[in-house]
Amino acid sequence: MKIFKLPHYGKFILYPLVFVSLILLGFILYIDHLDSEKNTQQLRHDVLNDVAEVKAKLEGNISSNMQLIKGLVISVTLEPAMSEEKFIALSSPLLTNNPQIQHIAIAPNLIIKYMNPKAGNELAIGIDYRDIPDQLIAINKVRVSRKLNMTGPVNLIQGGQGFITRFPVFIQPTANSKSYFWGIISSVINVDVFFEQSGLNPLLKNLNIRILDSTTQHLILGKDEVSMFDPVILTMSSPFSQWTILATPKSGWLVNSNKFIFRIKLFIILLFILFPLFLLSRTFEEIKKNKHNLQAIMDNTSNFIHVKNTQGKYEFVNSEFAKAINIPQKEAIGKTDYDLFPKDLADKLSMQDKEVIRKREKINFKGEILQIDGIHHYLLIKFPLFESNGDIYAVCCVSTDITDQINHQKHLNRVNKMNALATLTSGIAHDYNNMLGIIMGYSELLQLNLSDQPKLLGYANNINDSCARGSNLTKKLLNLTQDKGESNEIVNINNLINKNQDLLEKTLTSRIQLTYELTNDLWPISVDINDLEDVIINISINAMHAIDGSGQLIIRTYNDQLSEEQASIFDVKCGDYVLLTFTDTGEGMTEEVKERIFDPFYSTKGEKGTGLGLSLVFNFMKRSHGIIQVTSKLDCGSCFSLYFPRSPGNIKNKTHIEIPLTIEKNKNSTILVVDDEPALLHATSEILKRQNYHVISVNSANQALEILKTQHIDLLLSDVIMPNMDGYQLSAIVKENYPTVQIQLVSGFTDQKKQLKTDGTIHEQLLLKPINSQILLQRLQKLLNKKI
Repeated sequence: MKIFKLPHYGKFILYPLVFVSLILLGFILYIDHLDSEKNTQQLRHDVLNDVAEVKAKLEGNISSNMQLIKGLVISVTLEPAMSEEKFIALSSPLLTNNPQIQHIAIAPNLIIKYMNPKAGNELAIGIDYRDIPDQLIAINKVRVSRKLNMTGPVNLIQGGQGFITRFPVFIQPTANSKSYFWGIISSVINVDVFFEQSGLNPLLKNLNIRILDSTTQHLILGKDEVSMFDPVILTMSSPFSQWTILATPKSGWLVNSNKFIFRIKLFIILLFILFPLFLLSRTFEEIKKNKHNLQAIMDNTSNFIHVKNTQGKYEFVNSEFAKAINIPQKEAIGKTDYDLFPKDLADKLSMQDKEVIRKREKINFKGEILQIDGIHHYLLIKFPLFESNGDIYAVCCVSTDITDQINHQKHLNRVNKMNALATLTSGIAHDYNNMLGIIMGYSELLQLNLSDQPKLLGYANNINDSCARGSNLTKKLLNLTQDKGESNEIVNINNLINKNQDLLEKTLTSRIQLTYELTNDLWPISVDINDLEDVIINISINAMHAIDGSGQLIIRTYNDQLSEEQASIFDVKCGDYVLLTFTDTGEGMTEEVKERIFDPFYSTKGEKGTGLGLSLVFNFMKRSHGIIQVTSKLDCGSCFSLYFPRSPGNIKNKTHIEIPLTIEKNKNSTILVVDDEPALLHATSEILKRQNYHVISVNSANQALEILKTQHIDLLLSDVIMPNMDGYQLSAIVKENYPTVQIQLVSGFTDQKKQLKTDGTIHEQLLLKPINSQILLQRLQKLLNKKI
C-alpha cells in the first residue's frame, strides 16, 4: 500500500547521531550527579544532627515528667488513705512547675477519687474504669507489667491533644506480706506544650518530621508521606516504649550546583548543532515505526479490518479477517469479494463500497453472518482513503462484532419489562386479593349454611374454586418480580433431579425418552427449592410440547466458570457456576420466537398456555443471581442453559415435619380483627364467630389500640395495608405494650422490604389474601395453643 512506502537510508544517519548525543548527555549529567550527591550527603548530615538534638530533649523531657509523677506515686504508696487536701498539696507543685501536665488523677480500686485541678473535672470523679472497656485494657496492661505506661496522643474533651500516663500502685502492708494492686495514678500531658518545650517547633519550619510508636506503629506526629522520601531515621528509647523519628527537608534532598546551569547551556548548543540532522533521520525512522505499529495494531485487534482499492481488490487484510474467511493473509491480497464470498453477499459489499466512494464520507452499515455458534451481528464502518491531491484510491472497512452488546441490550429490555410488570402487579395485587378475600369468605359462609341444599352448595363450591384459581394467578404474577431470597436453601441439583425423576417421567409420558447426564461432585447452590422444582418441570413440559411424536430430552449438570467478559454481558459476578441444561429434539424456534419467549403472557400454545411459565423461569434466575441462555434452530431442537452461582455453604438435612392441627371450637378466646375493608372484616368475623370465638372487629389501627386499653384480647388479627397506621406499625406497638397478645397479620400483597423494618417472625408468618378459612383457623388455633 502507498502509506507503507519507506526510504531505506534513514537508519544510517540516525543511529550514529543518537549514539553521540547520548554519550555527551550522559557525561554532563554524571559530572553534575557527583556534585549534587556531595551536597545531598552534607544536607543529610545536618538534618541528622538537628533530629539527634531533638531526640535527646524528648528523652529528657519524658524522663523528667515520669520522675515528677513517680514521686507522687511513692507518696501514695506510703499513705494509701491520703486525704484530698494532701493530694492537692502534693500534686499542685507538679502542675505549677511543669505546664506540660494538664491534670493528675488517682483512682484507688480503679475508681477516680481525686483530680487536680478539680474545676472542670467534677463529672470525672467517681468514674469506674471497669465500665470503660478501652481504658480497662490499657490499665490491665500496666497492672500486669507493673510498669508505667504512656499512650496517645488522643483528642481531649477540653480541646487539643494529650498523652495519657498511667502508673500502677502496689501496696505492701508489711515486710513479710505480698503486695497487692491498690489502683492507678494517671496524668494528661499537653502534646503541643510537650513538643514545644522539647525544641521541635523550630525544626518543623524547615523539616517534615514524623514520629510513631515502634511497637504499635501508632502515629504520634506528622504525616505518613514522610516515609516515602528516604527520611533520616532515629530510634528514641523511653521507659515505656520506643519511638521512631523520621525527617526529610521540606525542600527535598536534591541540591543542585551552580555549575549545572553551565552544563545545560553547553548541552543546548550541542542540540542546535545535531538537531537538524537528527530530525531528518528521525522522520525516516518514524515512517518505518508507524508501519510496524499500524500492522501490529490491526493484527491484534478483535475487529475485522481490510482495505480495497477502487477496483475492489484487497490491498490489506488483518489477521482476524483472514481467520474469519479461513485463508492466509497474503493469499487474500489481490482478490475481490467475488473470489471470497457468495455472490449475494459480494454484491451487497460491492454496493456499499460504491456508495462510500460516491458520497466521499464515512458510512456505517450493519450486517449478519451465520457462524458455527449462531448468527453474529456486525457493525461495518467504511470510509474512503484519499491521495494528497484529493482523489480516492481505496476504501477501508472496520467491522466490529456487536453480538454481545445486542444480547446485553436484549437482556436489559427483558429486565425492564419485568420491572414494569412488577410495578403494575404490586399496584393492583392488594385490592384484587381483598376482593377475592371477600368473595372467598362469603362463599365459605354459604358452604357452611347450604349443606342441606346440594344445588346451591355446588354454586358456592364453584365460586370458592374460582377464587382459589384467581389467587394462584395473582401469586404467579407476584412471583414474576418478588425477591424471595430469605427462603433460599443450599441444595445439590443432582439430588433434586433424582428426587423428581418419577414425576418427570410420568409427566413427559413414554413418548419422550428422558436422559440424565449428571456430573459427580457437583457444587452446591443457594436457591428456593420449590421454585427450582417448578422450573425443572416447566422447562421439561415446554420441551415435551415442542416435540411432535417421539423424541428425547437430555438433562445435564456441570461445574463451570464465567470469565469477567462473559459475566459482564449479563450483569452478574464472574467465578464458579453450576450449569443445568435441557436439550430437546423438538421443532426448535425462529429468532423472533426466541426473542419473546420470556415475555409475560407470550405463548405459542394458543389457549393451552398462560405465557407465564418461562417468565417465571427468567425471574427465578434473576432472583437467584444467575442467568439463562437459549440456543435453538428450526427442526433441530432447543437448549436451555441455566447458570447458578456456586454457594460456599453446606447442604443441611431437614428433620422437622409439621403435623396439621385438628380445628376445635373455642369458647374462651377473644380475637380482635382489624381491617379497613368493611365487607372483608364482616366475612372474617362471621367465620371466627362460627368457631365460638369472642370477636371484636374494628376498621382502623387506632380503634384497635383503644379497644386494647379497656378489654382483654388473646389474639390480634390485622390487615397490613391500612391508612394512617399499617399492620406492622400496629403489631410493634402491641408487642411492646401488650406482650401476652398473639399477633397474626394478613395482606393482599407482601412487601419484602418490610421485613427489614419489623419483627422477622411476624413477617415470616404473614398470610396472603385470599385466605382459605381452614388455613386461617389452623394458624389461629396454633397461636392460641402456644399462648396456653
